[in-house]
Amino acid sequence: MDEKTPHMHMVFVPLTEDGRLSAKEIVGNRRHMVEWQNRFYDHMHKLYPKLQRGESVEKTGRMHLTSQEYKQIVHVEEVVKQVRQMTADIGFFNGKKVAEQALKLLMDALPDIEQAAATMKRYRSEILFLKTENMSLRKRVNALTPSILEGIRNAKMKEEYAEMQNILAEIPQELIAEARKRLKARKKVTTRGQERE
Repeated sequence: MDEKTPHMHMVFVPLTEDGRLSAKEIVGNRRHMVEWQNRFYDHMHKLYPKLQRGESVEKTGRMHLTSQEYKQIVHVEEVVKQVRQMTADIGFFNGKKVAEQALKLLMDALPDIEQAAATMKRYRSEILFLKTENMSLRKRVNALTPSILEGIRNAKMKEEYAEMQNILAEIPQELIAEARKRLKARKKVTTRGQERE
């Protein structure tokens, strides 16, 4: 299987009794959509008892990455991969040139790197909140064991957080410091240029 979380999508055209296209009349609001999903699961589960339903965000209160955050993290991973490749190729004769290229690449990606770090901080807060909530629930329901699915989700979130931490830890701090310094200098030059106009 090529997916971390196997799932299904259902596509339909919301036509009214009189043939008009109207998602509002057929689907309604978010609450109605959740009801639809519940009824669909109930029907399908009768036919396929092994089918499982995921928990909705409303129930779990979990934070999900926005498309922009996901793209930033993918971009950071690509930059780290490129910097790693560049630094692996450094030799006696090309060291300064490759270091400059790596530095330029980092300078261009620094805003995304810092945003990814902020996202990781949110993940850490969410993980701490989930740990606290989990301990509280364990005390209240001592006889019950935590669900395997919830444990897997928490482990996955921790794994993703650790993965991002490792990726960001691979970037040498002196390169990040130099990139910040050069970005500040670039902003000063840009600001001065705008003042002259």
